[in-house]
Amino acid sequence: MSGPLLIKSVTGCHCPRCRQGNLFRSSTYNLKRFSDMNEKCEVCDQTFMPEPSFYMGAMFVGYALQIGLFLATYFGIRIINPNANLEIYMGIMITLVILTLPIVYRVSRSIWIHLMIKYQQQIDSLTNQSTTNESSSI
Repeated sequence: MSGPLLIKSVTGCHCPRCRQGNLFRSSTYNLKRFSDMNEKCEVCDQTFMPEPSFYMGAMFVGYALQIGLFLATYFGIRIINPNANLEIYMGIMITLVILTLPIVYRVSRSIWIHLMIKYQQQIDSLTNQSTTNESSSI
């Protein structure tokens, strides 16, 4: 299989169709704009909002990701300090939610759109050909 790997495209928040364009406009921890998405891919013109309320399903993906983080954190605390009290658990969980919110938000949207829009290798090869032609004409 040529082209970028699926896991790299999902975690890097790239376009699901060509796996090159960016889903989001700014960096993950730009707290004022971490949720701003591009309207379409700058490489293949795939729209990132195919229908109204498209990303409602991403809430469930985000919920599942948070549950996974909570369970991993819970068992990690149990291994490190089996006698930890409720305040320690709550403090660590609240801190974890706050610190990972931008990442979970973006990755859950990326997973959701990757589930709905399939990769098209032809677009990737056409993009590579146009880039090669542009560089050879210079």
